[in-house]
Amino acid sequence: MHSYAPSWWRRTNVPQPDRNVPSIQPCQAPIHRVHTFYREAGPVDAPVLLLPYGYPSSPFQNRHFMPALADRWRLAARISPDLWKLSWPLMETLERREVAIGLMEGLQANLAWFPKYQAYLRKHRPPTLIAWGPQDGYMPEGAARAYLRDLPDAEFHLLDGGHWALETNLREIVTLALDFLGRVHARA
Repeated sequence: MHSYAPSWWRRTNVPQPDRNVPSIQPCQAPIHRVHTFYREAGPVDAPVLLLPYGYPSSPFQNRHFMPALADRWRLAARISPDLWKLSWPLMETLERREVAIGLMEGLQANLAWFPKYQAYLRKHRPPTLIAWGPQDGYMPEGAARAYLRDLPDAEFHLLDGGHWALETNLREIVTLALDFLGRVHARA
């Protein structure tokens, strides 16, 4: 198997930090013949929590959230190969632009999937925690409330924050998440 990741990315080459905070490990796994990069934290035998990815900043945003939950949960956060390319420091500026443009062009195709996502949510109604910073000019409060149309039983919290809620409201979100996951896992 050929690795497309630089040597510093491979799990075996990652040094363990000498601290009491659970570490986040970069990993890779072939899924349907595509090398998928992800980060994980927490005990191997703990209940698994998959974190969504979205933008190049997602790994940065999760850098404190993952260790905060990793004492009780095994967390995995997939990193899109396209997003990984954006952060590749040796890439030429033209290549970065092409990747960014490709991501933006893909947004239109993603919109076509929204009705399928919404139908899935309405049909299966998975337990859902929504913690949102309403002072977000990009995704304001109305965007958060839109989820309630498909997930009327969702636990909904508006925080005193904005788009970077994991930066400004980390403790509050960790407390909400641990409480929510403890209750949901107890029912399972």
